[in-house]
Amino acid sequence: MAHSVSTITEYAEFITEHEELGQALIADFGLDAAKVMIEDQYHGCYDSEVDFAEQIIDECYCEKLPDNLMAYFDYDAFARDLFINDFCAVELNGYVHVFSNY
Repeated sequence: MAHSVSTITEYAEFITEHEELGQALIADFGLDAAKVMIEDQYHGCYDSEVDFAEQIIDECYCEKLPDNLMAYFDYDAFARDLFINDFCAVELNGYVHVFSNY
């Protein structure tokens, strides 16, 4: 597939701006989708999918649930369920970059 000079420039600019993450996104999703993901769907970089799930719980539900019940919450199962449909992650250099699927 031949690319125009302007298209190649777009690829180079995106990779320059977003470095390895930009390169990984282009490889997996293509340039147009990668741009949307970075601009509209990016939720940040985390140590793991479970760390992301813990942040969601802390931000949304922590004050609503008593501490004695939080000890029973299964973060691993919650993370698994989040990443089935609602989110995806790109693993890079030992970290996960989280994106929404909507």
